[in-house]
Amino acid sequence: MITCQTLHAHGKVNVVIIGAGLVGLLMANFLGKLGFSVHVLEKRINAKTPDNCRTINLSISPRGLKAIRAVGLEMEFRDISVPMDSRAIHLKNRLVYLKKYGNNSWLNYSVERRQLHKLLLRSATHNYNVSVSFDSECISIENSPQKNKVSYIQAGEKRTLETGVIIGADGANSITRFLMAKNSLFNYKFGSLDVTYKEITIKEENESWVINPGAIHIWPRKGFFMVALPNMNHTFRGSLFLPSMGDNSFSHLNSPQKIEAFLKSQFPDIAPFIKESGDELLQKPQGRVVKVECDRYVFRNNVLLMGDAAHCIVPFMGQGVNIGFEDCQFLFDTLKECSNDFEQSFQKFSDYRQPEGVAASKLSERNYKELVDADPLIKVVMPALRQLFPSLIPPNAITMVNFFDHSYSEVLRKVNRRRFF
Repeated sequence: MITCQTLHAHGKVNVVIIGAGLVGLLMANFLGKLGFSVHVLEKRINAKTPDNCRTINLSISPRGLKAIRAVGLEMEFRDISVPMDSRAIHLKNRLVYLKKYGNNSWLNYSVERRQLHKLLLRSATHNYNVSVSFDSECISIENSPQKNKVSYIQAGEKRTLETGVIIGADGANSITRFLMAKNSLFNYKFGSLDVTYKEITIKEENESWVINPGAIHIWPRKGFFMVALPNMNHTFRGSLFLPSMGDNSFSHLNSPQKIEAFLKSQFPDIAPFIKESGDELLQKPQGRVVKVECDRYVFRNNVLLMGDAAHCIVPFMGQGVNIGFEDCQFLFDTLKECSNDFEQSFQKFSDYRQPEGVAASKLSERNYKELVDADPLIKVVMPALRQLFPSLIPPNAITMVNFFDHSYSEVLRKVNRRRFF
């Protein structure tokens, strides 16, 4: 049994977390709250180093907010986020259909990734026995049932940590997952959709938002779409998702004139407010839409994967960070239930969260097909019909995922039993 007491036998560091992203830092807060000493290793040089091709804005749903609340950061989070109670669908003819999520308590929150990262980092290092080493790239893990040895390079020098427990929260390209796959009977799938994206900025006008700041804005088109979330500074951060190949791909829109003409043609209502010029958009990095699926999340009972390292899902339901934050709270709650027994808690985590990761991935891919294949008018008509005939047309998957107390697996079962998504 691996408990807090047995971990103290390995020295001052009880737990090593690999990856100081959002999930890694939230988990460090939870473990600090339980009284553990935590050391977090992060390969980026510092907290301000940009993570290229990561979406700058995030939509935090009640799932994610619940975890933020559990570490006592809800009020500070609300101070850096914009509440959204609606979804706005922009048609090509410039018509905009605004639909509230439901009752007034149904809110998602738009937050800049860097601001949320800063909040979690400050809380972990100021409130708990948590240390974070940047410019520290993990290169090997020696894993045994009794202890682990983590080797990493910091400022060009090789260093080693001994610890009882390792948590890999190091993203889709996880070195923890790679090293565990080399040394154990473990299978995972790493793939990508034929979709790429670029970030855009919708500028403010006269110190005000140019579109409704209380909504997530979606421009669905056949085969592609754009989405935008509000910022505190009256701008919006958008993501333009295009197919990897074809006339509507970034590879085809390879000149400033082509991309500017494309934006004016496909998004006439918002194109005049896009801050970047065609030339600036060409220079922006393209993000790939990747996915990861693992057959289990725990190794020898003392190494665990969570967040994108365990289940990187495509971003078309806005659940990537939310499911990662839910991972953190699940492990926190399980550790409390199991009297801080990591061995038992890790196994319970893997048994329950692995099917949840698979279900969330399927729901997100399914929603992508709805966004790019369905007639945009269906996205307008169906919510109205659902409001008029709630007993005949049940809530859609996005509503259940965000605002109902359902697991991802339960939502998937419900939508599979009916014809309409």
